[in-house]
Amino acid sequence: MVGDGGVTGERPWIDQARCRVQQIPTSVFFSTPNLGLDVCNGPKSPLGKPIGSPCPVRSECLAWALEAVSKWDDDPGIIGGTTPAQRDELRNKK
Repeated sequence: MVGDGGVTGERPWIDQARCRVQQIPTSVFFSTPNLGLDVCNGPKSPLGKPIGSPCPVRSECLAWALEAVSKWDDDPGIIGGTTPAQRDELRNKK
């Protein structure tokens, strides 16, 4: 689902991802990024305070997105609780 983007690689954790467990359509992570961020990072109150738990494999998903997916192949949607711009920023810090 999220982040598949034609990129292959070992991801034994993917079946534990909230997007897979809850069978959330991939389109959510592209057409409604705020909802995609809530799925990955946990929902927030109207004041921006966390009110839910993050995806249990969010960090693994983000690590995969940063290591296995190049900037040029990156999906334009939410992966590992980050936007493409945030992933670019994290890659540039390495």
